[in-house]
Amino acid sequence: MGCLNDVDDESAGDDIRIVIKRKRQTDMQSLLEILYKKSNLQMTFHANHVVISNGKPVLVGLLDYVRLFLNFRVVTLRRLLKTEWDKRSARLHLVEGLLKLRDVSDEVIQLIKTSDSKVDSIEQLQVQFGFTEPQADAIVNLRLYRIGKQDMTALEQEKSELLARLEELSKLASDKAYF
Repeated sequence: MGCLNDVDDESAGDDIRIVIKRKRQTDMQSLLEILYKKSNLQMTFHANHVVISNGKPVLVGLLDYVRLFLNFRVVTLRRLLKTEWDKRSARLHLVEGLLKLRDVSDEVIQLIKTSDSKVDSIEQLQVQFGFTEPQADAIVNLRLYRIGKQDMTALEQEKSELLARLEELSKLASDKAYF
């Protein structure tokens, strides 16, 4: 281009710096127009932003596209938090039942030994000791070595970790800034 003296690349690392030296008589506005026209400084491209909104495909503008995407991410994150909450809550429920077993283990073993079947054992555990069905099922399927002191200590540790994570999930789910 005849209106330029020099173009220097003074970039360093992540910083990009290009210095354009123009001739004295060159008009800045015309120089900008030439640069926009002959380079990629200004580009226009067309895009169709089709999204599924309420079960139907809809053509939206860029701002609506971004807004709908962010809403989708919020819904997705809430589902992930709820799923993790449900899994950890269920595990906590079982751990609490196994820790309760520690106090009545001799009676529970005797009850299981005298029961007619697995189903009968589960029902008797629910009636006599107040275990829920998932807890009673876990106890009936438990191997006896798992009621030892070391495993009970590990269960106590797991319970405290589960409680901490559930509290953290509750805070995240109720935090307006997170969503």
